[in-house]
Amino acid sequence: MTDHTSRRARLIGRGQKTQGPADQGASGHDPSGGDSDGSKAGAIAGKRAEETSTKANPGRLPDAGDVADPAVNVEADGGLTEGEAPRRWTRRAIAGGLALTAGGLAFGLWPRPERAGKGSRVVPLTPPRRPEPAPRPAPTDLRPEEMASVSPEATAPPQAEAILPEGGKAPPLKTPPGGRPQIAIVIDDLGLRHAESRRAVDLPGPLTLAFLPYGQSIAALSERARANGHEVIVHLPMEPEGRSDPGPEALRLGLGAGELEKRLTWNLAHVPGHVGVNNHMGSAMTENAAAMELVLGRLRQDGGYFLDSRTTARSTARAIAARISLPYAERDVFLDNDITAAAIERQLAETESLARRYGSAIAIGHPHAQTLKVLEAWLPKAREKGFDLVPVSAIIATRGSPLWRLARDRKGSARS
Repeated sequence: MTDHTSRRARLIGRGQKTQGPADQGASGHDPSGGDSDGSKAGAIAGKRAEETSTKANPGRLPDAGDVADPAVNVEADGGLTEGEAPRRWTRRAIAGGLALTAGGLAFGLWPRPERAGKGSRVVPLTPPRRPEPAPRPAPTDLRPEEMASVSPEATAPPQAEAILPEGGKAPPLKTPPGGRPQIAIVIDDLGLRHAESRRAVDLPGPLTLAFLPYGQSIAALSERARANGHEVIVHLPMEPEGRSDPGPEALRLGLGAGELEKRLTWNLAHVPGHVGVNNHMGSAMTENAAAMELVLGRLRQDGGYFLDSRTTARSTARAIAARISLPYAERDVFLDNDITAAAIERQLAETESLARRYGSAIAIGHPHAQTLKVLEAWLPKAREKGFDLVPVSAIIATRGSPLWRLARDRKGSARS
């Protein structure tokens, strides 16, 4: 009973709502809204009847008449009927889900760079090649970090048992002629700043003066140096560890043998009257045995010597020089890693101590104003203190073997 009443009320409300203007005119009603109150009343009555029916039968399903008649559906969702709106939203939900799924798949498959986890290493697809820097004009000055310097480990004596001569014994230490300790003072980096280079050339000696091949007025300076009794050597630019630039025409790892030989020839030709070579920078180069074989082999052919500045404790020069019988020596002290007068004086005192203990010592400095000032005061007093100032070649002759440093270090260990 209640079901029929509810359905009848909905039909009445529907008929009143859908009545057109013509019907209203025929009935004598004003279409402007005279009967609109009746339509609203019918709709409200139908809705209340439906609510009453729903409360009385909560489990009731709509019958065929409720669904089949499209006029029963009330307009909703911007012009869509109640039957069309759910279908439209269902289609939108399905389309949105498909779009999200496709986006997720695309994001997952898109190539991304690997993130390095703990202990992992990202390997580039193509190994980077270090380009050869283009030649550039020689620097007019060097910053302190570009000067030849010694790292703490480079002062420790390297293990050299593998290069001992037959019999397994290091050569004995020789006493210098006359029994007086010998000291060789080497000044590197000459030729960059003319005033300082000229001041070094005019120091009392004999000293060993190392000229950079790409410096200024090298021929004139080297001639004046020899006239003043000094020994001239080539300060050969070699590749260092790190980013410092050793200068134009430097010997670098990665060059072919032909290019390396060409650069070596160029450097040696630009310092006339030289009798030997020492390395400018070169911590990377002197660790490479293949490269040093070529360099030292050429020096042996030319009749020169090699002074290892010892910018690395892993230098291969000593072993190669011993094997090919090349005259060879090593730096014992750097004078001016700390460019203060007090520090330079302490390093000179260390040089004196080594010379007294082992018979000879080689110290390397640079043409800093403070270094030159300290040397100008110290050199005249060296003889008064009982030392002979000699060039490096004289100490090489006295020591007699590239392995002299090994004997010295063993002697020092036995005393300590």
